[in-house]
Amino acid sequence: MGDVKVLIGNEAFDAQTHGGVTRCFCELMRRMPSSVETQVGVLTTENVYLRQMGVPSLDERLAQMPLYSPSLRKLFYKIYKRGVGIRCHQPFAGKRTSPNAIYNCYLVGRQDYDVYHPTFFDQRFLRHIGRKPFVLTVHDMIVELFRDKYVRSDNQQIVDKAALIPLASHIVAVSECTKRDLMDLFHVPEERITVIYHGSDEQPTTFGLQSPIDAPYLLYVGQRYENKQFDRFVEGSADFLRAHPEVKVVCTSVGFNKEELALLDRLHLKDRFVHRFVADDSELMSLYHHALAFVYPSLYEGFGIPILEAYQAACPVMLNHASCFPEIAGDAAIYFHLDGEHSDLTESLTQMYAMTADERKTLIDKQRERLSRFSWQRSAEQLAEVYLRFRP
Repeated sequence: MGDVKVLIGNEAFDAQTHGGVTRCFCELMRRMPSSVETQVGVLTTENVYLRQMGVPSLDERLAQMPLYSPSLRKLFYKIYKRGVGIRCHQPFAGKRTSPNAIYNCYLVGRQDYDVYHPTFFDQRFLRHIGRKPFVLTVHDMIVELFRDKYVRSDNQQIVDKAALIPLASHIVAVSECTKRDLMDLFHVPEERITVIYHGSDEQPTTFGLQSPIDAPYLLYVGQRYENKQFDRFVEGSADFLRAHPEVKVVCTSVGFNKEELALLDRLHLKDRFVHRFVADDSELMSLYHHALAFVYPSLYEGFGIPILEAYQAACPVMLNHASCFPEIAGDAAIYFHLDGEHSDLTESLTQMYAMTADERKTLIDKQRERLSRFSWQRSAEQLAEVYLRFRP
């Protein structure tokens, strides 16, 4: 038994099969010291990180249950699949009720814990928590800062976040940048916020000798909506790409939409941008490792986990000089400016492409040193210190 018992909510695990939020919670739970005992409010999951920690899938859970009637088993399966948010286009936006949500609310109501930690913004637990404290993690303030850019389904996140932040017993922010935004937008007192950085994978990473792309390439990772500035990245890199016809740009995540294809067509770059579906982490690491550089043009991020992924893969990092990026990367990156008024991306890409082998090695050495500052173990110990404030 630990000194403090923590109930971790189901919210994000019902919405993600994989992804940054759920990976973060699982990495931290795995490394909790013996003074902290954790329980997750999840009966069954399709989340890959929880599965690795031994939480059963739906089929595995059904096999354990005494549901001898095939029709009853089929009904339970249908109810579960309809309830979870994994199939939703906007995974955190809905208010679907799943067996996990019911189970989690039951555990919250039992109050057999010292502190509750929801994994995303959902007010339903408030009806059951009574006077028990809860800790809230805020990864970023993107929706609040860019609310006019987001679809209406995100409005519920704004409502839930605004309701939970003032009530939280303590808030974890993933960067000083996010902490400042919390203080500015919600007037949260500084003493109620603890900054805990994300960590990096401590396992050694190996890469294939063969590049997965048959051309020199820049790498763009992740989503391409609003604050990510993909359209400005395309426009800002156009002159560089025209000057260097051998270079391509590889983009992960979903395929290009019609607006993106129209933009590439208008700039005569359609054959220079390649979409690559990434099946697993090893393929992603290989893409990083063999790239000329990883380019992150986003206008705002709460932390920027891909920076650490690129560091780990010994890939030169190029960052927009914005939001938390200088805080996270320090001098271990090539910076450019990309906003509505100014862009020097072409100059920065040209500088990167002209680097000698020694200059490239110097940058990668700086990145390796910077990476050593981000540890999941250290982050878990810092979170444990927050939890231990609520020991009985």
